[in-house]
Amino acid sequence: MSLSQYILDAREQYRLEIRERNTWLARLRWYYLLVLAAVSILASFLAHDNLIQTRMAVLTTVSVGLVINLVIWSLTKLKNRHVRYYQVIAVVQLCLDVSLAAIVIYTSGGLTGRGTALFAIPVVGAGLLFGQGFAYFAAALSSIGYGLSLALYRHTHPGVYQLHRITLPVVFYSAVFFIIAIIVSSYSSRNASNEREKSYKELLALLRHQLYHPSSVIAAIIDMLEHGKHYADWPSGDKAYLQQLKHQNQRLHNMIENLLKSVTSQNDEVTNKKVFDMVKLLNEESVACATGAKRVEDLETQLPHKVIEVEGDAELLRTAVDNIIENAFNYTERGTPVIISATEENYKVTISVHDKGKGISADDQREIFKMFSKMSSRISGDPENLYDSGLGLYVSKLIIERHRGTLELSSSADYGTNVTITLYKRLI
Repeated sequence: MSLSQYILDAREQYRLEIRERNTWLARLRWYYLLVLAAVSILASFLAHDNLIQTRMAVLTTVSVGLVINLVIWSLTKLKNRHVRYYQVIAVVQLCLDVSLAAIVIYTSGGLTGRGTALFAIPVVGAGLLFGQGFAYFAAALSSIGYGLSLALYRHTHPGVYQLHRITLPVVFYSAVFFIIAIIVSSYSSRNASNEREKSYKELLALLRHQLYHPSSVIAAIIDMLEHGKHYADWPSGDKAYLQQLKHQNQRLHNMIENLLKSVTSQNDEVTNKKVFDMVKLLNEESVACATGAKRVEDLETQLPHKVIEVEGDAELLRTAVDNIIENAFNYTERGTPVIISATEENYKVTISVHDKGKGISADDQREIFKMFSKMSSRISGDPENLYDSGLGLYVSKLIIERHRGTLELSSSADYGTNVTITLYKRLI
């Protein structure tokens, strides 16, 4: 298996997609123009319309449209152009489709013309291929095009109908065009979301195959070296290097775990349930995170000297707690206290991770529990923060909610940041 099928650069992915979709739209227009010509000519015969002028107008419109479409088709085949180039091509295509519909309305009798549905084609095409913004733009363009075609027909055919008769059809069909834009763009967004989720799960399966096993092998080798009979004789510098390697491999392992667990549904049941001591888990993870951050002196634990039994998946909850405590160290400066506390009340346990740092901005607080969100207020002095995947708190929230618990965050410049986990001692 290979990662080459995935384009991880979102900008590059969008550039390739909009180029390909421009090509699709130009390709579909060949059929659209040919069908339009055939139907228009057939309709004129069935209606016993012997006016050569009408048929010639239709054929001329189709011929010009085919020539313009050939030029657009050629332009869409050009590769390695800027995103803006392909966006301009998309706008040109929408304008072309609206112009064709306006010409059909004009040549078929203005207000009595029966080609109004043609204005919906650019709206549908824009919504399905280019997204919500383009769909609304196409709806506005269709509304303007329809109104201008009626006004122009009345101007060139005086006395056919009064100006006020145009108002109601223009308003009505404009509303229809925007309703179509809303429906199509909503469908497109939902479909795109499902496709992203499917691709994301496929990518995670691939990552698990490619990365999870090597990380486990490295951990096993490090463990063998640590427990080898000659480890005690190693120079202190070599031991420090091995510990650093162990720490970095554990970080890699945690990132892979976060990726894999991020696809877990909130509605999934906890299957690997057992009763464990939450105080022991918090002590272990607090020390591990502080040691990994080389900030043991900043760790303060205010944990009860007794066992607090909690039912759940201990390894999942360990991951959630580890993510939260690690964030507290990663996003605060050295010398900033990180306080871990836990209280027990009847059937609930409340865990608090409080740091006295600079706090989290309001913008970051709104995004912090979303997938791939990264805080803009990260501490730039720590190069390890550059490798933050933006999944830690998202995964923690999923895990806590799977255990019927809640995860809340409060932060301010004076107070610092406090993350509160509330769990039931027994899963219902």
